[in-house]
Amino acid sequence: MNTLVILAYTIKSPCLSKGKSSSDIYIKTALELNLMPSKYIIFEDSISGIRAAFAADMSVMAVPESESLMTKDPK
Repeated sequence: MNTLVILAYTIKSPCLSKGKSSSDIYIKTALELNLMPSKYIIFEDSISGIRAAFAADMSVMAVPESESLMTKDPK
């Protein structure tokens, strides 16, 4: 049976040696949750975050900023 688990997990930045453009945050999370990186789907809204998740061998769903989805005049 396949199981889908959706969760939000937070790591404080002092635990990391590099910034968001590094895959450190995703690798550290995978280690703490004891799951293979390839089992994750990351929802990311920045190019640097997308690159970092790919570098960590994770699948990525790009989520555009909400402002880019809005129209100025809905008429």
